[in-house]
Amino acid sequence: MQSNLESKILRAIEFIEEDYSPIFIVSHYDTDGLSAALILIKILYNKKIPFVFRTVSSLDEVENVKESAFNRIILIDFQISEEIITLSKYKRILMIDHHQILDYDIYGQMMLLNPYLFQIDGNKDACSSCIAYLLAKSIDESLVYLSPLALAGALEDKQDVAEKRFFLGLNKEIYDEAEEAGICSSNLGLVSYVDFNETLEKTFAYIFEPFIPTIFGNIEKSRKFLIDCGIPNELLSKELRKINEKEQFWICQKVAKKLIKESYEAYNIERLFGLNYEVTGFGKIKNLRSLAKILNYHGRYYKYDTIIRNLITEEIKEGFEESLINYSNEIKKFSEIILNRVKEFNNIAYIDLNDFSIARLTGDFSSLFASSNISKKPLIMISTTLNDNCKVSIRLKGNFNNVNIGELVKTVAKKINCKGGGHVNSAGAIIPKSLVKKFIDELDSSL
Repeated sequence: MQSNLESKILRAIEFIEEDYSPIFIVSHYDTDGLSAALILIKILYNKKIPFVFRTVSSLDEVENVKESAFNRIILIDFQISEEIITLSKYKRILMIDHHQILDYDIYGQMMLLNPYLFQIDGNKDACSSCIAYLLAKSIDESLVYLSPLALAGALEDKQDVAEKRFFLGLNKEIYDEAEEAGICSSNLGLVSYVDFNETLEKTFAYIFEPFIPTIFGNIEKSRKFLIDCGIPNELLSKELRKINEKEQFWICQKVAKKLIKESYEAYNIERLFGLNYEVTGFGKIKNLRSLAKILNYHGRYYKYDTIIRNLITEEIKEGFEESLINYSNEIKKFSEIILNRVKEFNNIAYIDLNDFSIARLTGDFSSLFASSNISKKPLIMISTTLNDNCKVSIRLKGNFNNVNIGELVKTVAKKINCKGGGHVNSAGAIIPKSLVKKFIDELDSSL
């Protein structure tokens, strides 16, 4: 299994190194896609291979790729499709991805690096940035310092699913390597998404999972919530780093009791306590989860130019701390709107945000509210406007083992002549506005 992957990586290296013709890199805009792209950009920069980089939500956004002057294309973090396979008849393509491979024969000038081809679970054990990192390390061992980018991709794709929110499979191998190199370390506690020197009340105000929309981004409401849980005042203003593991576990127990009463699911509550990851080499950013969220914001809002410049020159001076604040403010603003827009079907809680141009945040909101108590329905679905269509994002709530939502969404979307697909527990689709209700009905009845 591993030897087959190594063999395929060597072929991918040949694709990159065979000549110095320019490469068109197209990645999905989320953390995993952007992180993988950043890793590959560093390789190309070091080798002085010219490139053009673009992030998109789907390959429908890339116009005239077939007619472009680029003969070599790297596609990152997109599920394989008939359109991509057709494109490979005309262009040489290296594709790095970790989505399920459903019912496609791969032909043409296509080289696919996907963990599922090597019997590795792309839903839990490896993400796109993980595969990109393995490729980078095979070219240059010194690029181990890029390992936090791969781990950030894994975190944002919710692949910290081992005990205590640790990693599995190839992701774990990368973490172990980063820890051995002194780049990454971990400690158990209340899972934090902000600087470890922030107070408990501020840390809790920015918890992304489980998501508590009524307090998110509001330190005063966070403080009141913790007081209601029975947390003493002297701990509220104490820096998280200065609260020991035993106390943090006790705090999480207190919070868990309140969340159970508020109908939060056990799986999400359990994710309050786990491993926090500290990294070096990214300026003032020490929390790996902060880095993951910052990358997510920069990818979704086309703000990655500075990150690229910092990364390729290996002078990461800017902390990008304001990015996390801006991103959190966006989440806070729209969460208040979402709370009043939930429409329930038999198995689906649906939120219509089509009057807002926030297609790039659709996936984030579906993930966040899937870990909230907004509905007891097993599926959260959010739609936003994307040109003349709707971008639909779907998440299973909790930890389900008997539903493959990516496969189901692909089948239902195809039934109404649309495109859809994804992972075992998350999926997306592009649906004409006139067919959204039909899509919901079909999906609802299929569960």
